Amino acid sequence: MDILTTIISLVITAAIAIPLVIAAVFATQLLRIARTRRNPRRTVEDDPHEDDPHEDLDEKG
Repeated sequence: MDILTTIISLVITAAIAIPLVIAAVFATQLLRIARTRRNPRRTVEDDPHEDDPHEDLDEKG
């Protein structure tokens, strides 16, 4: 009976986790598309440190 309970709980966990992972990947792709459309000449890969909060500190020393 413990094995059956474990299997059922794993199935329920997977049923909750898999759509969340899919939604996160979809949202990431939408953000990438939005950034590319805003500035079509520049993609996310062009500047990997675009949103780096420590960039100003590195330049100043």
